[in-house]
Amino acid sequence: VASARSAGLGVDVIPGPSALTAAMALSGFAPEATTFLGFPPQRAIQRRRLFQRVAGWGCGVVLFESPLRIEACLADLLTYFGSRRAMVARELTKVHQTVVEGTLQDLVDSAIKPIGEFTVVVDQQTEDNVSHTAELSEDKIYSEFCQLTENEGLSRRDAVNVIAEQNRISSKAVYSAV
Repeated sequence: VASARSAGLGVDVIPGPSALTAAMALSGFAPEATTFLGFPPQRAIQRRRLFQRVAGWGCGVVLFESPLRIEACLADLLTYFGSRRAMVARELTKVHQTVVEGTLQDLVDSAIKPIGEFTVVVDQQTEDNVSHTAELSEDKIYSEFCQLTENEGLSRRDAVNVIAEQNRISSKAVYSAV
């Protein structure tokens, strides 16, 4: 699948017994291990705890999400899984099938129509997409933030974006630390 896509060829799947297998095949990711989460908890605090725990495992993740929570779910995934590759598929194997792929940050930034049921696939952790949130203390993030806003004259928003990009963590994690 990955080779076909890189050659500019379209890829589709034939309906099967589950959106899980269709999404995994369509993603082109080849994880050594994948964890299926079903529908994550509806309450944000419970969902975040689950993502925090599972992110440390390093495996790929597949989950289902409703249109009401897809945006919040993707933002939480970005916070805990960092810059991993991911794919969101809507209405898999149906006439209005939509697939959006990129990094989790790309998916958060995209305008995904909250219509239909979603299947989200997150690639496994690699050396290139390791989240460095744990390595950065809140004090270090705050110190960098102060340096950028006070000494270099950046706006708060620009400083947060710079810190997030340099450290490969979500802007939300930087805001929380600051």
